[in-house]
Amino acid sequence: MTYTHMNADDGDRADTPNERPVRETSPPVVVQRGQLRTDFQPIVSMRTGTTWGVEALSRAKDPKTGVTIPPLALFADAERAGLLPQFDRFCRRHAIERFAESNKPHDALLTLNWDTRTLGAADNDPKQFVRAVKRSEIAPERVVIEVLEGRAPNLDALVRFVEDRKAEGFLIAVDDYGTGHSNPERLVRIEPDIVKIDRALVHGAASSVPRREACRSVAELARAIGAVVIAEGVERDQDLVELSMMGIDLFQGFLLARPNAEIAAGTSQAELAVAARRPLLRSRADLELDRRRRLRKRHDRIVSLVVGRLVRASLGTLELATADALDAVNGLEALYVLDENGIQLTSTWLRADGPRKASFRPAVAGTDLALKDYFLGLADGSTYSTRPYVSMASGRMAVTYSRRIQLSGGAVVIVCCDIPNTIDLRVI
Repeated sequence: MTYTHMNADDGDRADTPNERPVRETSPPVVVQRGQLRTDFQPIVSMRTGTTWGVEALSRAKDPKTGVTIPPLALFADAERAGLLPQFDRFCRRHAIERFAESNKPHDALLTLNWDTRTLGAADNDPKQFVRAVKRSEIAPERVVIEVLEGRAPNLDALVRFVEDRKAEGFLIAVDDYGTGHSNPERLVRIEPDIVKIDRALVHGAASSVPRREACRSVAELARAIGAVVIAEGVERDQDLVELSMMGIDLFQGFLLARPNAEIAAGTSQAELAVAARRPLLRSRADLELDRRRRLRKRHDRIVSLVVGRLVRASLGTLELATADALDAVNGLEALYVLDENGIQLTSTWLRADGPRKASFRPAVAGTDLALKDYFLGLADGSTYSTRPYVSMASGRMAVTYSRRIQLSGGAVVIVCCDIPNTIDLRVI
C-alpha cells in the first residue's frame, strides 16, 4: 500500500496535511513516512474455542523513542490538526487492505471503528468505504462497523448512517457500551447487531457486585434487541469465568491475545488461551450446579418449616403465627402472607439484625401486591421462586418463595418467604 498521502479513494481529491506545521508523531507525518500499522486483536468464543473475528487497531511508533503511539493519541492529534475525517477513513482503508491480504480464519469477521464525530463530513463519505471493501473482495456481511453512540453529535444522523450501512450488508456494533454517555434509548433506536461491553465494567466484574450486575443488565438488554454480546478488555481469569457463567460467550482482551500485526499468529495465540481456560469454565459450571442444588434444598427446607407452622393457624391467629415462624425458622429475611387476590393480610415481619435503609420500606397489611412476581408466578402452580433482587422490605439481596396453602379454618392464603441470596451453604 502507498502511504504518500491520506488520499481519497478512486482518484478523489487528495488531502494536503503539509499546509500546517506538524509534529513528527502527527498523523500526516506518520502516514507519509509509512509508520502507520494495523494490528488485529482476536475476538474469541469460549463455547466453541474458535476465533469469531478480529478488531483492527491503528498504531504507529515514535521515530525518536520507538514507543508505540496508541490509537487514542493518534486520533486526538488528527482532530487537533483538523484531519479527523481523512485520518479516520485512511485507517479504515488500510485495515481493509491488510485484512484482505492476510492469512486468517476463513470465516473470521473484521471489525472496524468509525468515528461518529465525522458523520456527514465530505472527506469521510461512506461510498468511499463501500468501494474499498468491494476492491478488497471482502463480503460486506463479514465486516462489522463499530460506533460510539455517545459521541455522535446527532442521533438522527447516526440512525440514518446505521440503516444505510445495514442495507449495504454490513454489521453494526455499539462499542464501549455501559459507560460514559451510553444510553439505552439510543441503543434501542440503533438496533445494533453487536454490543460490546466496556472494559470499565468488565474489569473487576468477578469481585464487584455492581459491575457484575451492570454487565448482566447490558447483556440482557442486548439479547432483548437481538444483538450479540462481546465483553472487551478482559484481563483476569476470574472476570472471564464470571461473565461466561452469565451467558456471555465472546471475549476480547489481553488475557487471551494482544493485538498482533499477523492475524494468524494472534488468532492461534487466542485459541490456545481459550483452550487452556475451558477446564476452568467446566469446573466453575459444575460448582455452580452443585451450589444451586444445595441452595434450592436449603430454601425448600426453610419454606417447608414455615408452612408446617402456618397451616395450623387460622385467619384470626395468622399474625401471631407469622411472627412466631420468623423467630423459630433460621435463614429467613422476611415473612408475610397474602390472600388469594394478592392483598397482604399480615405485617411484614423482618429479622431484627442488620441496618435498615430509609429508602426501603416493608409493605403493611392491606397493601395490594397483586402485580408482584411472587404472586403472578403462582397462576400455574402452588409454589414459585423469584430471581435474586433487592428486597424493598430489607434493602438486601434476596429471593422470594411463595406458596399457596390452606389454613386450619379452610382459608387459602399465600405465604411469602424472603430468603437472603447469600447463605452459608456449609450450614445445612
